[in-house]
Amino acid sequence: MMRQIYFFLSFTVLLFSFHCFGGQEFPENKQTSQTTQSTPSPTFTVSFNSTSQTTASETGTVLVTVTLSAKQNTDVAIPFTVNATSTATSPADYSIPSSSVTIAAGSLSADITVTLNDDSLTEGTETIILNLSTPSLGSLGNITTHTINITDDDIVYPSVSFTAASQASTSESGTMSITVQLSSPTVVDVTVPFTVNPSSTASSPSDYTISNSPVTIPQGNSSATITITIATDTLYEANETIVVDMGTPTNATQGSITTHTATITDDDTMPSVSFASASSSAKESDASATVSVQLSTTSGVTTTVPFTVSGTANNPSDHDLASGTFTIPAGQTSSSITINIINDSTAELSETIVLTMGSPTNATQGSITTHTLTILQSDVQIVGQVLDATTSTALAGVSVSTTDSALNLISDTTDSSGNFVLTSDDFTETSSYVLTLSKTNYITRSDVSATINAGSNSITGNPVSLVRNSGNIVGQVLDDHTLNPLSGVTVSATDGAGNVKTTTTDASGNFILTSSDFWLGYSYTVNFSKSNYYAGNTTVNMTIAGNNTISTNPYALYINASITGTAVSDIGGGASGVTVSVTDENNNVLTATTAADGSFTINGTGSPPNNSFHKGKSYTVSFTSVDYNNNSATVSSVAEGSNTILPNPITLVTYKDGNHKVTGRVVDYWDDSVGITTGIDSARIEIDDESGTVSVTAAADGTFTATINAIATKTYPIRILVPVTGSMVSQYTGETDTTKTATTFTATNVAPAPPPSNTQSIGNFMLYPIGIRAVIDGTNKKFSGHIKQTNERFLTGKTGFTLSARDCATCDFTELKTAESFFLHADESSPMTIPASLLPSSNYDPNRGNPNITDIRVTTLPVNGASRRGAIQEGLQNDTRAAAWGITGSVFYAIQVTNTGSFTVNTTGGVNLKLTLYDPSGTQLGTASGTNPSLNQTLPAGWNFLKVQGATNNDYGIFDVSLIGPNQTSSPTGTWTTNDLILSWYSNTEKLLYIAGNNEQNSSGSLTISRIDAVGGIARGTFSGTLKAIDPAATAKTVTNGYFNVIREE
Repeated sequence: MMRQIYFFLSFTVLLFSFHCFGGQEFPENKQTSQTTQSTPSPTFTVSFNSTSQTTASETGTVLVTVTLSAKQNTDVAIPFTVNATSTATSPADYSIPSSSVTIAAGSLSADITVTLNDDSLTEGTETIILNLSTPSLGSLGNITTHTINITDDDIVYPSVSFTAASQASTSESGTMSITVQLSSPTVVDVTVPFTVNPSSTASSPSDYTISNSPVTIPQGNSSATITITIATDTLYEANETIVVDMGTPTNATQGSITTHTATITDDDTMPSVSFASASSSAKESDASATVSVQLSTTSGVTTTVPFTVSGTANNPSDHDLASGTFTIPAGQTSSSITINIINDSTAELSETIVLTMGSPTNATQGSITTHTLTILQSDVQIVGQVLDATTSTALAGVSVSTTDSALNLISDTTDSSGNFVLTSDDFTETSSYVLTLSKTNYITRSDVSATINAGSNSITGNPVSLVRNSGNIVGQVLDDHTLNPLSGVTVSATDGAGNVKTTTTDASGNFILTSSDFWLGYSYTVNFSKSNYYAGNTTVNMTIAGNNTISTNPYALYINASITGTAVSDIGGGASGVTVSVTDENNNVLTATTAADGSFTINGTGSPPNNSFHKGKSYTVSFTSVDYNNNSATVSSVAEGSNTILPNPITLVTYKDGNHKVTGRVVDYWDDSVGITTGIDSARIEIDDESGTVSVTAAADGTFTATINAIATKTYPIRILVPVTGSMVSQYTGETDTTKTATTFTATNVAPAPPPSNTQSIGNFMLYPIGIRAVIDGTNKKFSGHIKQTNERFLTGKTGFTLSARDCATCDFTELKTAESFFLHADESSPMTIPASLLPSSNYDPNRGNPNITDIRVTTLPVNGASRRGAIQEGLQNDTRAAAWGITGSVFYAIQVTNTGSFTVNTTGGVNLKLTLYDPSGTQLGTASGTNPSLNQTLPAGWNFLKVQGATNNDYGIFDVSLIGPNQTSSPTGTWTTNDLILSWYSNTEKLLYIAGNNEQNSSGSLTISRIDAVGGIARGTFSGTLKAIDPAATAKTVTNGYFNVIREE
């Protein structure tokens, strides 16, 4: 937080310094203090700064720092020795150039340099132990011994692996060995821990035992063995695994094979499996039956026996058994399944369910691999379905009958699905029977037969169809209310098969529709249509096989008519907004309003037979408007479709008034936005009317009245000029122009001749206040003084649009320091970056000018904007006052170019200068020297840089520099949020700063730049947020309705 306060205060000082000195600070001269020579203090101590350090390898140098407890004004020599207990030897392992270290006068420390000598021996970590001896002056401190640990970089640990990833035994007896192997022998014992993985399928001790973990490879050896002892049994079971995982070895690293799988191979005989019997039988009434399989001997693993189902019985109509699997768990010898038999009333012959064994798992097939279950016979049926021959849909209500072998009449009626069932105990197997099918309005059939081959027997050719009886549709169509026959009418109906049948009326208005699917006993909708007629429909009931007449016959079709035309103004163009009306046959007044080109259409709204316009009738059309004299036209003998007025177009005469009064008000845009209607006095209003330009001045409350020569409906330009006199001078801009707001209005309420004239209110017109406005914690705040707009860096570390203003317009220096102020900043999306070639070198002299981006002497230079002032020293570099005053050897300026082209740098001030331009990569573009030099150069897009320095080492002084070139837009429009902006407000009543922006916890903000013109144009936008105080005890402030509007300087 202290950093942020510092930077903001720096901004305040720089703002004032800019106005006074162009960015340079000139503080008062400082007195140089005198230093008195003194003698060394005998009470100081000398010590190492640490007790030890460890190197990364056996190469390079090591610095051991010796420190004094206090600076001395003479050199201090400190002797030291290498302790005999050191394990490193010189010069084989290291070298030290001397046995004494000297700390120079005025310094607190010096370094002993130890050079390490590399070798390829494996020898472990070695030490160099240094001991301080008592110096000639002073005494030893608390750390007098320093140990350097030289890390041996030649040690390489071997790796250890299993020799194989897996093995398998030949039987269930004996042992298996697992070998662990080193990549190379080592001088120390290697221990290798191991564990048995839980995924192993063998169990200990029932299946095996294993030697203890860890296994040790002795020094000088390269391998060791883990032993598995296998336990023998006689039970058939699956091969089992023992998975051994290597742990982290000691004095070695894990190699490539760290898991070994040992498989115990089972050597017992597999049992066989059979069905318990080859066949069985059951009745439907038994409900279920059981089938079993049997092992030849007990097994140690689960046995599965797959089977498939076949036979003449069906699933699910006869039973519920599907192909599946018998499962015999380990330790058991048999398994059974239950088959559910469906007991229904369906007549059936005897049927079979055949189970066929597949290949079992963990067993072999025995002697019986098939089992047949027989379901005994029941009643016999003849079944079938009847469809409608035309629609191919199910036909319900059909009577179906036949005679069985005992001469009994067997009958049924089809259901909603068209199905029937004839049931008899006397339908003889292999015999054929003839059926009769009949239904009203359908043709009877006696050619359907069925042969008995099963319990349920379908008719031959199932399903079968019945054909409907049909007829034709006839009628006549008349023309509207004339009752004359109407030819050319499209007549259509959809028949029973879903086909649309269509015809056209003849000269007598008659029609006939034919289809074999206009079925008797049905009703159909008959549709009528003709262009520009209302569509209509009626019905027909099909009762006979011949012609069937429509229910409403003859049928009248009514016209759909509209009235169209165009009204034009006597002053030219279409007469828009005119009310057009006509009274229809139902005494309804139908209206329309003319469009911008004066055109209109009145559509009939009545429903047949009460349609609005009748064929052959004439109608009067009226035109009324507040801007025109009334007029009328006619439509003679209306026909179907569009009917045009006579005359067309019809001319309407406008109202004109040479004393038309318009009133309005010029108001402050921001005040109006927060609910305060503040008038702007002295604003000039110019209106271009029929006679020229009328000019009036707004009153103190902003209101104005102008008398103009106007014509109704005509649009007139109006301009609201920024005040150039009175109390509002230079305080406003227009909406898009710095000098005016230009718009238009349309003359309305113009009085018809003769007078008196009418008055028209044309509303409020906005001028935009210059400065910053905001509502801070509910209080309206206005900042209109000392406005500064730049493009520079601030607390976010990025350049961008920057604006500040104060709440006093003419503050003196004392008032300026305490005035309430507001500051806002929005980051550029591509901030300024100084090329590395322009940054200071290692031998850089700070008094000769620092071009680093963090230095305040790098400032932006606007294109076509205000000049910048700077100062250079050159010949004053040896004068201590130059550095104290902030005068540098060179000054850097940053130039942002968005619109490329030719640019000219101009200087004034009479100083002999050298100018150098650099592109964004730091490449020199051009240079110029002399008194008040100029430099013309084409600049690329991006941040370019200008360096200003004395032409020689003897040149110095204050200069002004400016830049001329194509207009630029240095900041984009858009919206910035908290991490990319700064909003700050200084309260002069609380003497407290509030701020929102990046790294300011518990603050938030949003800033929108909605307009940014070239230099001299308008920059405008809005903002809001929550500003936190720099005093943690103070409450945050809410900012709403934030607004800024300035004439762009940069």
